[in-house]
Amino acid sequence: MELYHLRTFIAVASEQNLTRAAQKLFISPSSVSSHIRGLEEELNVELFIRTSRGMHLTPAGEFLKQKAENALCTVEDFTRSARAFCDRPSGCVRFGINMPPEWLQISTLVKSTNVKYPHIKFEFISSVTQRITEALEDRTLDVGYIYGIPISDAVETYGLLTTELVIAGPVRWADQIESATWEVLADLPWICDPYYCPFQAIADNMFAKRGLTCNKVMSISDDATRLELIKGGIGMSVIEKCLAEKSDQIAIRETESFFCDLNFAYLKSRAGESLIRAIIEQITTLWQSQSELVMA
Repeated sequence: MELYHLRTFIAVASEQNLTRAAQKLFISPSSVSSHIRGLEEELNVELFIRTSRGMHLTPAGEFLKQKAENALCTVEDFTRSARAFCDRPSGCVRFGINMPPEWLQISTLVKSTNVKYPHIKFEFISSVTQRITEALEDRTLDVGYIYGIPISDAVETYGLLTTELVIAGPVRWADQIESATWEVLADLPWICDPYYCPFQAIADNMFAKRGLTCNKVMSISDDATRLELIKGGIGMSVIEKCLAEKSDQIAIRETESFFCDLNFAYLKSRAGESLIRAIIEQITTLWQSQSELVMA
């Protein structure tokens, strides 16, 4: 017995006519007749009473029709479950992050993903915009957070929020930082980024448009170390306002502020992968919800 025997049996029982059942199944009436005859012979049960007015179920046929429908439903459910399992995103997502995890809602992301996609695991790697972008291109990272427009056309981004940036320095320089001319600011020691960074580009541009170059005394790509160096009196930098305001050891130049977009990034060529699609879905839902809370 094959599944097509059951489908034909149910179609004939429903239509009570070989020709209409054949049209419904997109096969010939002779094939329908052959299927029914073969099923009756295999079961050794008469399923239909043939009359000039059509095909009518026998008592045995009435009883077995429900069984056949249940059997087909079970098979279809089995097939759907198998397909869902095959399509279910699974694997480890290598995720580049460029800010403290609490600012990026990492815990919330992991929890929501675990609920909907329990077979997805995460590996988070702290880095900077340029390195995250390069790692996306060579596929050592799957997705990541970056600032500004990506330096590669191969990378797609989804905008999350606009971050306010400030000129920050050691708190003991507070009066000097606030009142200094641009020439004096440029002469102060500056902690810079050795890689491409939108923050560094902003710092360079604000001096360049005044014909100045800042006094770069140190390069550091790690934000936590940068903050400690600022607090320790080593130098100035352009950093996120939200991070600067968390420390009473950091002074902010209140007369200037800048803005830079935080983006979620992934490789364009991988947008169709089930694992990447699942993370895009989770990220968009998470940050849309956050935006709605802020607006409320």
